[in-house]
Amino acid sequence: MHHRRSSRTHERRAQIAGVSDLFEYAQRQAPPTIDEELWSVKVVRKKTGLSRASVYKYMALGLFPRQRHLGPGRVAWRASDVRAWIESRPE
Repeated sequence: MHHRRSSRTHERRAQIAGVSDLFEYAQRQAPPTIDEELWSVKVVRKKTGLSRASVYKYMALGLFPRQRHLGPGRVAWRASDVRAWIESRPE
């Protein structure tokens, strides 16, 4: 009988610990949201008015945000980086 009570007590303590961990996790503040939107070169060209060649030329010169490699033959730019670049341009 003692063994059975010990087993129940252990199970109950494990449940309480699990609930406590879950409560602690739920109370954490969410990280700030980040603009995760990614733009293809086609969208970048449309938004900036630059040709594909100009996008890559400016990037090589350090005058345009770097692309992100998504996989074999796939690249994109963070929309927030391109928007910031557009806003920084003289009109």
